Amino acid sequence: MGRARPRAASTPLHYARITGIRTLASATLGIVGLGEIGREIALRAAAFGMEVLYFQRHPLSATEEWMLHARYQPLEELLGRCDYLSVNLPLNASTRGLIDGAALAALKPGAIIVNIARAELIERDALVDGTGAAGVDEDGGVVEVTAEAIGVDGGTVDDHLKIRPL
Repeated sequence: MGRARPRAASTPLHYARITGIRTLASATLGIVGLGEIGREIALRAAAFGMEVLYFQRHPLSATEEWMLHARYQPLEELLGRCDYLSVNLPLNASTRGLIDGAALAALKPGAIIVNIARAELIERDALVDGTGAAGVDEDGGVVEVTAEAIGVDGGTVDDHLKIRPL
């Protein structure tokens, strides 16, 4: 196999011809848990031109919302509006399974879920039933779930990836 030739700087890329690409500009990001990590995500999402909605136990002050370019929404409304959902909560008795079958059903069709927190915040069975394809188990091994087995178009499910030093 030969090496790929470098693309000339003046050669335009035609992203419009590539299917499945989504742009972040004008998309809506729903953040569940606006702690330290959620706030950093909100700032970066706003820089990409995303509308940022958030849910947590207590809404921020108007000044904090202005600084983060974020608006509070009840969870049910947030789920129905977001193109991307970022889950950033600590795991405890009140957050375990917070994103359950009903929450997943309330998601806007085609929404992408990014669970930055612990896997147990999202009910795994409800997630596989609603999406399915491949996952990563708690030991880092790949768990295959075929689209045919669950009757949906394929997708990817990654549960709290672990990084091991070499």
